[in-house]
Amino acid sequence: PRVKGGRKPKFVKVGESLYKVDNYRLAYRRFFGVDVPLQDQYKYAQNQRRAVENRKTSKGKKLSSNPPYVGKTPGSYPY
Repeated sequence: PRVKGGRKPKFVKVGESLYKVDNYRLAYRRFFGVDVPLQDQYKYAQNQRRAVENRKTSKGKKLSSNPPYVGKTPGSYPY
């Protein structure tokens, strides 16, 4: 089991072996001699952007609550 808050481990498959790696991109270059395919790079960047945006919204400032009935009450007693 993963430690709470820990990252999901990344693996590089070479033949029938799986290697657990810390830096997937460097390991991929070392094993295969080429950079990670562009499609995978785009997918990774997209996931990073989504994660950053989610983090901003969850840890950002709480939005104020403006219920509709608050602004519609009259300032003084009408009768």
